[in-house]
This record gives sequence, C-alpha cells and structure tokens, in this order.
Amino acid sequence: MILYELKKYILKPSVFVCLIIFAVVNFVKFFELYYNFGGGRGQLADNSAGAGVIELYEKYGGTITDEKIAGLKADLDFAEKSFAENGITEEASDKFYTGYAYGDKNMISAIIKKYQSAILYENTANELSQKADDNARFFAGKNDYEQRKNELIRDTFGGRYIGQCVRSNGWETLFDFKFSAILTMLLIALMLSPIFAGERADGFDRLIISSGKRGAAIRSKLLTAGIVAFTVTLIFFILDVSYTFTVYGLSCFDAPLYAIYPNAPLNVTLLGALATAFIMRLAAMLFMAACVVLISSFCKNTGAALIISVLFGAALVVLTELLPSAFNPLELVYSSEFFSNFDTVDLFGLPCLQLFASIGFTLLLTLAAGAVTAIRGLR
Repeated sequence: MILYELKKYILKPSVFVCLIIFAVVNFVKFFELYYNFGGGRGQLADNSAGAGVIELYEKYGGTITDEKIAGLKADLDFAEKSFAENGITEEASDKFYTGYAYGDKNMISAIIKKYQSAILYENTANELSQKADDNARFFAGKNDYEQRKNELIRDTFGGRYIGQCVRSNGWETLFDFKFSAILTMLLIALMLSPIFAGERADGFDRLIISSGKRGAAIRSKLLTAGIVAFTVTLIFFILDVSYTFTVYGLSCFDAPLYAIYPNAPLNVTLLGALATAFIMRLAAMLFMAACVVLISSFCKNTGAALIISVLFGAALVVLTELLPSAFNPLELVYSSEFFSNFDTVDLFGLPCLQLFASIGFTLLLTLAAGAVTAIRGLR
C-alpha cells in the first residue's frame, strides 16, 4: 500500500518539476548569501586573491606541525618586508599567494591567529573543566542539579585538544544555512496535503472504509509521510553540502567540532557534526510531515489542506523567535545555534543538553500528531 500511496501522491511529474525548481531557487539563494556576505564579491572581483586563499589553506591547513609554523613565519616576514618596501601595488605579482604583499600579510596573519587559538585552546578547556569540577564539589550536598551540570561541563571540556587549522567559512555557512529547510517544508506540504483530503474529495475514503482496510491504509499513509520527509530532507541536505563544497570547499572532516565552535557541547568530529545536523533537520521535517498529514485528515479538499499546511509552516517560522529553543521543533534547523553554545535543560533534576532535549521533544510531538491522525482515521 505504501507504493500505491507514493505513486498516487509523490511520484508525479509535477512533484519532480517542483523539486527541480526548488533546487535551483536554493542554489540562487545560497550563491546570493555567499556573494553578499560570505566574501564572494571580493573573491570574484579578484580571482588571484581567492585562489591564493585556497592555496594557503592547502599548504598550512590541516594538522599543525613545527614545519608549517616555520613556513608561516617565513612567508609572513617576506610579505611584511615587501609591503614595507613597496607599499600597496596595483599590479598582481606571482611572488605572493594572493597576488599582493598586503593581501598575503593579512591572510597569513589570520592563519597564524588560528594556529595560536588552536594551540592555546587545550589550556582554556582544561581551566574551564577544572573550574567546573571545583563548582561541582561546592554544590555537592547543596544543589544536586548544579552539581550534575558542572560535572557534565567538566567531563565535556576536559581533555579537549585542537591539533588542526580549519578553514571554517564553509562549515559555518553550512551549519547556518536555513533557507533550504523552508523549501523542504513547502515541498512536504505540496506532497502530503492531499494524502487524506484528496481521498475525501474524490470519495475514495468511503471505499477504504467499506473494504475493511482502514487501519492498514492509515499506517501506510503515516509511513509514506515519513519516507517523504526523509527523502526530501536528504536531497536538500546533500544539495547544501554540495553547494558549500563547490563554493567554499570543505576540509578537515576529522577535526573536532570545537575547532570551529569553542563552546560546542558535543565532542564529535566535523563529519559527526554533519550527521548530527542532518538528524536535527530530519526531526524537524518529520514533525512538519506529521502535522501536514494531521491537517489533511481534517480537510475535505486538497486546496484547503495545502493552504492551512503552508500557513502552519509559516507560523512555525515565526514562532522560532518566541519559543525556547528546547521546545521549538523548527529551531533544530538552526544547527549552528546548538553547536556554538553549551546549554542545558533541567529534566527532572538531571541536566540534559538542549540539543538532545529539543530532538526528544520534537519526536514526542511527532508521535503525538501521528497518534491523533491514526485515532481520527479509525473513528
């Protein structure tokens, strides 16, 4: 029955056309943000500078070594001496990575600062861990929640070490890009809004009831909604990763997440963070799909179901600014917010990372929406 549902509502030419159009719109929006806010305007205006940045990170990015540190110092000395002697020149020179002494001086200085931050991070993290351990001992027997919270901080930050220099532009852009989630929500609404309303409008619901297969039909519809949410979310997530890789380049997949976000609550690699970001977005889109199916079960025509579903999605977007992050399903789309801050929620006296609390709360809401849909369909 799931294949029947997919053929009837999903596997249609109009759906594929919408998917292609949305993919193009997504790329245009991504490139617009890159051009205006991600340094694209400057790089496109001066291709030598953009190529030089890439070459510098290819040479000095990744694992930090004494040889690389010495090379950076030598290149910086050369750039500074050339700039002191000649000042700002108009013509690019192949003696410099960016084409200009001033550009090399700024770029190499920025990489050196990243090296310094990475090398000093171990001490910073250990100091934070030690302070949290002291706090945990202070709250022992006085405040159980604060004791456990500080123990969690101690265990999270203790032993952290950054041994790589990561070009963070692409990763930060990827974790902060939200527009594709809105397109995913729209596509889910377009695909799933007819799943109950269309049958009611055509009179097929009475045939299903008379056949005695109403329960099986409801289960297949809910499973179809899950498949649709997973597939569409995966497609747009892969597109986002592809766009980011093409425009910025992504590297150092084995570097820790805290190499980009020093206060990251997770001790995972950037590859692990990528998988986590997908799971977070999937949880939000499963909730959206469950709500669209629920709305469809109350509507008598597909037009009303679609309009209400789109309005519901718009309301979710607005509510992201009002609801607490831990209890806001759509906030999971903003993975950078969860990755950059160590926040906890008090769950029955136990400190729970806000990220996990939000995922759990969203999945509970999704199950609740599915249960209401099933109960309504069986009545």
